[in-house]
Formats: sequence, C-alpha cells, structure tokens
Amino acid sequence: MNKKNPFIALGTIVTTMLCLTLFTGCNNKFSPFEMEKEGDMEFIVEVAASDLLYQLSGQKTDTTFLAVLTQAEHGYAESRANFIDVFAHHWKEATGQPLATIFATQQMRESVTPQSTDAQVVEALKTALDEAYATTDAVLRVRLDNADMERCNIEPLPDRHAFLIRVRGVKDVEAFRRMIAAQGKLEFWETYDLDELWPSIVQVDAACAQTMAMESQALLELEAASNTGDALDAAIAEMERERQTAEQQQYAEHPLLARLHILSTGSRLAIVGYAAPADMTTVEKIFHSEEARRILPPDLKLMWSSAPTTMGDDQEYYDLYAIKTSGSNGEAPLNGSCIVDADASDGGFGPVVNLKMNIEGGRTWASLTRFNIGRAIAMTLDGRVLSAPRVNCEITGGASQISGNFTMEECEDMANIFTAGQLPAALRIISEEHYQAPLTNR
Repeated sequence: MNKKNPFIALGTIVTTMLCLTLFTGCNNKFSPFEMEKEGDMEFIVEVAASDLLYQLSGQKTDTTFLAVLTQAEHGYAESRANFIDVFAHHWKEATGQPLATIFATQQMRESVTPQSTDAQVVEALKTALDEAYATTDAVLRVRLDNADMERCNIEPLPDRHAFLIRVRGVKDVEAFRRMIAAQGKLEFWETYDLDELWPSIVQVDAACAQTMAMESQALLELEAASNTGDALDAAIAEMERERQTAEQQQYAEHPLLARLHILSTGSRLAIVGYAAPADMTTVEKIFHSEEARRILPPDLKLMWSSAPTTMGDDQEYYDLYAIKTSGSNGEAPLNGSCIVDADASDGGFGPVVNLKMNIEGGRTWASLTRFNIGRAIAMTLDGRVLSAPRVNCEITGGASQISGNFTMEECEDMANIFTAGQLPAALRIISEEHYQAPLTNR
C-alpha cells in the first residue's frame, strides 16, 4: 500500500524547486561557508518522529501508546535505527496488538485501514516520516531565507531525518532558536467569557480544597497511628507544624484561587486569571483534576499566553485563557493553512502582524466573527495565546491582525513563520555550537 498520507505533498516539490534555486546560485545567503568568526553558529535539528506518530494517531491519549512512544525515543537514541522500526518493536512487545489499532485514523485513511498488516502500517509511517522531512526542509529554507542574518547553509542529514544548519550574523540567538523550532501551528478559537465560568471556577476551588483537606487529615491520622514516641516522630511532627505557615494555609483553603489571580469579572473577556511561572504547573493540575472535569464544561480548553506581563510588583505573570473547542474532534474552526500572506507593520498602537487569508479562510473568518460579536476570538501559536481581541463587527475580505505586547522583531519573526507555513511535526534542536576563536600563544 503506497498511497500518500495526508501531509503536505507539495513539500517534496517545493524542496526540489528550492534546491534548483540554490544550485543556480540565485540565493547567496545559502552558499556554503565554514565557521570562522565570532557570532557564527551551528545547529543540528531533527524532526521529532514521536510527535509525528502522535499526530498520525489522531492525538490518542492512551497511556500505553504514550508510554511506548517514550520507550521508543530512548531506544532510538541508543540504537540509531529508524524510529518507526523501534516504535513497532516496542509496541509489539508491550501490547501484541496490530499497529492498525492505533493508526487506522482519519489522518492515515488513505494508506492504513483496520485490516492493514503491521508491515503495511510500518511502510505507511516511514513514507509519512520521509514526506514530513521533505516538507520540513522546504519550510526551514523559507524561514531562513526571510530571517535577518548575513548567511546560512543547510545540509540535510537524511539518515536521521535531521539538518545541519550553519548561520552567520544572528542578532538575537534566543529568537533565532524559537524561529527554527516553532511548529508554526496558527489557530483561531472561540472563547468563554470569565463571567460564564466564574461560578464553576469557585466550585473547583472549593472541591479541591475539600479533597486536599481529607487527604491531609488521613495523613495526620496515619502518622498518629504509627507514632511510637521516638525522636524521629517528634521531628516529623515539628516539621509538620513548621509547614503550617500562613501562606500554606491560604493554599490549603483556596488551592486554585490562591495561585490563579482574578482581576475582576465583566472586563477580562476570555482571560480566566493570571499566575506566576512557579504556580502554572499546579494550576494546570487542578484544572485537569477529577473534580474539575466533573464541574467545568466539557468543551473548555485552557491555554496560557505566549508572553508574560509584568505587574505592579515587578513580577512576571502569564494570562490563562478560556478556549471553547468545537466539533467532535476538538479542533479549531480555523487554522493557519488559510494564510496566504503575512507581514509586520506599525499598527498605530504598536507593532502588529497583518494576515491575509485565502477565499475559503476568509469565508470562515467572516462567519466566525459574525457569530462572536462582543466576544473574544483567541489567536494561538503552538498552543499559546498570541492575542484575543474583542470582535466588534463581522470581518470580511479575509484580513485579520495579531496585536499585543510585541516588538517589531517579534512580529517580523511571526510573519516569517506564518508565510513559510506549518511544520508537520515538532522540530528538536539536538545540538548547538558557537564559534570559538582558537587560542594563540603570546
């Protein structure tokens, strides 16, 4: 079964065209060079095959499947074999089930059926990985061609589905890393208003506090039952007393609302609250708890802002947005595949990214804005919210704009990512070197 999988088939064509351009010398930025001066850098980046398989599985959350993916990553790093073969081996050992039980999905419908043999599924997955690699090559070349630097050279490493990238003249190393590794998954989402969720959030806070109190009481009773009066028990008891500080008491009484700060209802639209980086993981765990799942709407999805905001205490906080999923698959109603052009400009109140959509995307955008007047639509990149403006009227013509607390350089990088297109899978930076001048004898 050699049918094409649904990943961007044009990737191979675009890559070929780009290679022809480079061969004829039309783009000197990509001409080969050696690292020879301060500021020269070298990266090896690799297509994350485990992420690709997760996407092709329909983003299954089966714990066994996810565990096998992790095992395969370790086995792949040690063996240097093809990741697909390593995964198939671990899957057979762990479950004994056919691979088709995982990959007979909508994403693989043209090449995998429930009746496909393991050999056929492995062949289809390898084809998908090769095509994802070709697409990644094309996208990276467009991104690097548009980036603000002197020169660049890309050397494919096909045996590892990786690339060796040498660059010269990078002005912001961290921004360059983000530009390379960004998957570029742009999505447009409907949202909940805070007013709609506030009663449920209060319930989640109270329910989690009750659960934590019961667990704490059970722990204290267990310690009391096993108390033998020795020095160790006395030390444990003293440590428990020291732990009961005012702040910890506040966390015990309000495990969610002591960490997720709410400014006010009625004025924040889709922003549920904001949290310090140290509290973000705990907030996520609470919202994913069994208590929260029973209380919150099933179509609620929470996403953090892409960048922090500095508050009056000079501390950085991230906003948490209430996203409303739609349809049975939980996907966004509109994504970056509709973008045909993007550029950065001064929007009058700061730098913005201007987006132009194709005809189909423009129709969906008009419908989305028409039915959400007075509400916020969140624009997200790789699962983080870039902007969530209030919709004041229907927007026709396929034009949209991303604004926020961005610099012009950040907007230019985003426009570059949107213009180049989305990567089919995550890209990992697996090594990075900076040029070091050789030591000389004085």
